[in-house]
Amino acid sequence: AAMGIGTLRHEILWHQIEPSQGVHNWADHDLRVDAATAAGVEIVGLLGYGNPWASALGAANNDYDYPPDDPQDFADFGAAVVARYGDRVSRWEIWNEQNAGYRFWKNEDSLFDGQPLEYGTLLAATYASIKGIDPGATVAFGGLFYLPQVIMGAEVFLAETYAAHPTIGQAFDVMAYHPYALYPPVDPPEFEDLEFTIPLYPIDKTARRMRDVVVTHEGAPKPLWVTEIGWPTEDAITEEDHARFLVRSHALLLSA
Repeated sequence: AAMGIGTLRHEILWHQIEPSQGVHNWADHDLRVDAATAAGVEIVGLLGYGNPWASALGAANNDYDYPPDDPQDFADFGAAVVARYGDRVSRWEIWNEQNAGYRFWKNEDSLFDGQPLEYGTLLAATYASIKGIDPGATVAFGGLFYLPQVIMGAEVFLAETYAAHPTIGQAFDVMAYHPYALYPPVDPPEFEDLEFTIPLYPIDKTARRMRDVVVTHEGAPKPLWVTEIGWPTEDAITEEDHARFLVRSHALLLSA
């Protein structure tokens, strides 16, 4: 708060809060939400990820990055969180980089393929559960990693989610994405290289391209959130460059 930061994206992890079905442990998150509220910092609640008791693969691998076998289990978790914190938190993001199958949405078909059909089903169920508790809440499509670098890119994943669920636009209010340059990112936000193996776009162009996917399928744009952006300072980027890149990214995104 002293730094002037007004919003905090905060992970609210299912496997921590509900370690066994129907048994909730809110203590740690109560402290965090209360502290942010007291400091005047708004929380954007990131709801994720899987839970070993809700996934056969998750249980077999003791891993909470597998999605639930029954998406309604996650939707029920979302409803419980909103019932607990909805008086202080009104913006929710559903999962994170679910197109990164090797990390955040693991599946048995391929570690590198996203599952737009399955994610869309979970998103729709969770949206309905959240809105049933707080009709005024804002629900964001989980932030997609932009580049198709080994994984399915954000544009393709979003388009395939629309193809699998033609009415999925009714299940999110905001589109979120992460416009990282080639990972790990070292280039400034204006950098463009269309001759590279993967086209590398400047940040304002990635925003327009994501908006265009939404418009193509819905006929109108939706608000766009960049819920992650950054450059690792341990490599070629200094902290001063990082600060400059953030300011320039903000200006470019506003222009888009």
